[in-house]
Amino acid sequence: MTTIRLHPTQARIFKDQFIDKSVKHSVVVASRGWGKSAAASVGAIKASNELMKLDASVPNKNVALVAPTFTSVVDIYFNLILYQFGLSNIAIRHSSSLGRIWLPRNVIIKLVSAEAIDRIRGGGIYFAVGDEIDTWTIRDPVKAWDSVIHGAGRSRWSPKMAKLHGAESSFRSLVIGSSGGVKSLYALSERAKTDSEYRNYSFDYRDSPYLDREEIEKAMSTMDEVAFRQEYQAQLID
Repeated sequence: MTTIRLHPTQARIFKDQFIDKSVKHSVVVASRGWGKSAAASVGAIKASNELMKLDASVPNKNVALVAPTFTSVVDIYFNLILYQFGLSNIAIRHSSSLGRIWLPRNVIIKLVSAEAIDRIRGGGIYFAVGDEIDTWTIRDPVKAWDSVIHGAGRSRWSPKMAKLHGAESSFRSLVIGSSGGVKSLYALSERAKTDSEYRNYSFDYRDSPYLDREEIEKAMSTMDEVAFRQEYQAQLID
């Protein structure tokens, strides 16, 4: 596969979740242009690699990436994972119309729209990404995330089941997006205050090597103040 390089703050999340395994559920609020899709893709690829080490007979070897619509999840992640990050070299087959990438040993990466999240009930999920949850148009994004995604993960990839199958970890998740105010992303980030499995991360435009600070700071004079603080300073405010 292609060598993937993360910038320092992307690498911090990856290290915590996949190397040190000090956090199971990451909630990331990041500026526009920080590299959210790349960070999410790398997590999905690492989880898939862990699953490919297991015997082909092990069930429920699924990784799910959920974005607001099917068009958005395929447009963002299909080519990024397959071609920019090199999984096309090992994929058995793939379909953009189905939002599926099939990998060796019965591992599947599923690209799912929030609008159709109920369709993945019944199967286990080893690792899940929730992308831009504040823009999901379904009635209760947090409830859907908990009942469908965490339900599929915790039931099929509990610590007990992970140990039985010889997996590196039990179920983990990454929710990542730009601030939409005091909404779903805020609600999930608050869990870190009482649940040790959760950890919050906040990265503003100064944490991205891809953005020109001077140009972003010029935008301060033309953008609405609250919008700037949400989109570029990663503040969960209304």
